[in-house]
Amino acid sequence: MPPARPPAGRPDGETGVHRVDHPPARAADGHGGRRGREGFAVSEPVLKIENVQRLHKTKQGEQVGVHDVSFEIGAGDWVTLLGPNGSGKSTLLRLISSADWARKGEITIVGIRVHPGWTTRERHTVRAALGVVFQSPSLDPLLTIEENLRTAAALLGTSDATGRVDELMDRFAIADRAGDRVGTLSGGLKRRADLARAMLGSPRLLILDEPTTGLDPEARLSLLDTLNGFKSLDPAPAILHSTHLTEEAERSDRVLFMDRGRLAADATPAELRAGLGDRTLKIEGPEARAWIEAHDLRATYTESGCAMLSLTEPDLERVMPELGRSGLSFSVGPPSLADAYASIVGRELNGSSGGGA
Repeated sequence: MPPARPPAGRPDGETGVHRVDHPPARAADGHGGRRGREGFAVSEPVLKIENVQRLHKTKQGEQVGVHDVSFEIGAGDWVTLLGPNGSGKSTLLRLISSADWARKGEITIVGIRVHPGWTTRERHTVRAALGVVFQSPSLDPLLTIEENLRTAAALLGTSDATGRVDELMDRFAIADRAGDRVGTLSGGLKRRADLARAMLGSPRLLILDEPTTGLDPEARLSLLDTLNGFKSLDPAPAILHSTHLTEEAERSDRVLFMDRGRLAADATPAELRAGLGDRTLKIEGPEARAWIEAHDLRATYTESGCAMLSLTEPDLERVMPELGRSGLSFSVGPPSLADAYASIVGRELNGSSGGGA
C-alpha cells in the first residue's frame, strides 16, 4: 500500500511555510495594473508583511508573540488567520493596526510603511485606509447605534456623514434599531453595528479579530454572509479575519495557518485539503504507532498522540477489515481544514498553542 500523501503545495525551503504557488495577478490595463481609488494599482498588495517579529516574555520567561511572518493581501481578497488561542493571531493584528510596533521586519499598508517614526500625513493616510473590529466591542453602550455612528463619522471627517450612516445602517440591517442603546443589543446586533462603524470610511483593509466570538450559530452565519457580500462593493476591501473555527475559514479565499507565532501554511481551503487523500483515518491510543508501522503505513502524529493517515478510497477499503479486528479506536471522515492543520502543524487546532495572543 502506498504511504499517505503529504498535503498539496510545498514547504518553503527558507521559512518552512507550506505554500501553494499561484501565477501573479495579470494587470487589467497592461500598464502596471488597473488604477483604483486614491490612485493605487489594484494589482498592488493592500497589505504586505515582510519577516515581521514581535516577541515578549511571559511571567514564566517564555518568549511569545510572532516570528518572521510574511504574506501579502490584494484588493478584494478575504484572508483568514486560522489557529488556536495563543498562536499569535491577535498580536499580528495589533501590529498591522499600529496598536503595537514590530521589532523586526516591515508592514506596508497602501504603500506606506507602518513604523513609530512615520509622519502625521502617513499615519492619517494609513488609518483612513483601515477599518478595525477587535474582539471587545468598541461602541459606547450608553449611546444609541445612530449616535455612535454619527460620532465616529464626525471624528473621521466623513463626507456626507448623514447619508453614509443611513446607508450603512440599511446595509447591515440595523436601521430599525437605530434608536436603541448599544448596551441593550444582542451580540449579533452589536457586531453588525461594530462593522458599520469600521466601514464608515470605505476602508481599503478591514481587520477583524475573532468577530464571531460569543455569537450564536445563526448570528455567526449571518455575519459571514455579510463579509462575503463585501466582494460586490466597488472598490471591495481586502479582509484579514482571525478565527479558530474552520467553518469560518472555509468561506475565505485564502487561509494562513498560525502556530506558536509562526506562519505554517498559506493556501486556499481547497488546496489545503487537496493533499489529504479521499479519506482521513484517525487512530487513537498508544498501540496505534506499532500497528501503523507493522502495516508499512505513514502517519502524522499529533501532540495528543492521535495518528492521522490520508488514504485513497481503495487503500481505505483494504486496510479497514484488519483495522476493525485490531481493537484500536479509530474514526474515518472526509478531509477537513482541521485535518490539514493537524497534518501540517503536528497538533490539533483546538486548545491553546502557547505561542502568543
